[in-house]
Amino acid sequence: MRDGHIHSPYCPHGSSDSFEQYIKKAIEVGVKVMTFTEHLPLPKNFNDPSPENDSAMSEEHLIAYFNELKKIKEKYKHSVKINIGVEVDYIEGYEEEIKEMLDKYGEYIDDSILSVHMIKINDEYHLIDYSPEKFGELVDLLGGIENVYSKYYDTVKMAINSDLGRDKPRRIGHLNLIRKYNKIYPYDYSGNKKLEEIV
Repeated sequence: MRDGHIHSPYCPHGSSDSFEQYIKKAIEVGVKVMTFTEHLPLPKNFNDPSPENDSAMSEEHLIAYFNELKKIKEKYKHSVKINIGVEVDYIEGYEEEIKEMLDKYGEYIDDSILSVHMIKINDEYHLIDYSPEKFGELVDLLGGIENVYSKYYDTVKMAINSDLGRDKPRRIGHLNLIRKYNKIYPYDYSGNKKLEEIV
């Protein structure tokens, strides 16, 4: 078994569970490979659209994150394969800044995922998974739920086709994140051609 997308205490909006709590539980249930994928810091010239400004860890915590995982990886090497990873948030228009960050820290990274958490509308960035209320605002802003899905998958396609350098992630993270509030904003996307183009 493999778990390729795990957050950590370094996630400002995530769990306070320690690395060792995750690892011991993984070993207990038979996981053989696991990747910690904390959010790579956002570009310095980008304003985080989260009201709490907590979409990613700060760059000053990044080396501590890598160093702690390096020690943990060695400690548990005979029980489980641990990959040091990051989740790279694709931000339309900030490809060069993301590439520079990956160029700078790529040597520390074993594995990574590329995700879309925000979309650009009229030169402003909006989180798609912050809250049902914010998602509803996107539906109103774009004139319908189908348009929100289309914009999301257009952005995922941009992420896949973007030039983020030699250390660009090879995996896509939670491709269906757009469906987070599907029970509140139901949408049958089984015939969505844009999704078909990606998968």
